[in-house]
Amino acid sequence: MSTFVIVPGAWDTPATVEPVIEPLARAGHEVMVVDLPCDSADAALEDYADAVRAILTDDLTDVVLVGYSFGGFTASRIAVEYPDVPVVYVAAWIPHEGSSVLDLFAGGDPFEAGEEAGIAAFDGLILGAGPGLCALNIDLYVAAADSEERDAVRTYLERTQRPQGIAALREKWRGELEAARYLWQSLRYTLREQGESLGIAYDPRDRLRAVFQAPFWLPMFKASYSVRCKRPLEKDRATYCVAGP
Repeated sequence: MSTFVIVPGAWDTPATVEPVIEPLARAGHEVMVVDLPCDSADAALEDYADAVRAILTDDLTDVVLVGYSFGGFTASRIAVEYPDVPVVYVAAWIPHEGSSVLDLFAGGDPFEAGEEAGIAAFDGLILGAGPGLCALNIDLYVAAADSEERDAVRTYLERTQRPQGIAALREKWRGELEAARYLWQSLRYTLREQGESLGIAYDPRDRLRAVFQAPFWLPMFKASYSVRCKRPLEKDRATYCVAGP
């Protein structure tokens, strides 16, 4: 059986990936979730990678590294050091040489004009959370949920989200990934039909249950991963995938 080392995304607490722990454990796998220093304003990508290194054992034979969302940057950093460790990207941002996750997400770095301008560029999706920190606008996400789901959505978000250091989001990736092992594509998508297809880009008007749907089908994947998409490309919408070795 495998040991899944799951690297969460920006703003995420380890609780974000709790729904996948039980299915993996039930299938006989061990699961380790990395607690990234997201809420440190000064933390750099190397500090994120150190958090992963701190829980890795000397024997990586059965380890499967999983990068979720912004965790794709951290997982890729570790994967460069350990090229024999298989990697799964789930709704992940895969780094490009010389680009930050903000470059991939927003087409540039809105924080170059200052923190206030950078936060304003996200049209209310994030809020300032202190010097060098930002946070998801939970009220906005709750308002987007169906009325009967709002209390549950708020409880979920307050438990799984925390302030995020802006410095790590702005940091540009240095170094190249092996093209044969990684998909060169920025990823942000909503998981929809479990194990069958991937949905379209996140839209705050989407039902929150769909936006935050956990990938319960993850244990189905063993040796290889590929693009899975049945939805046609729409203008101004990106189509995404899960990728691996």
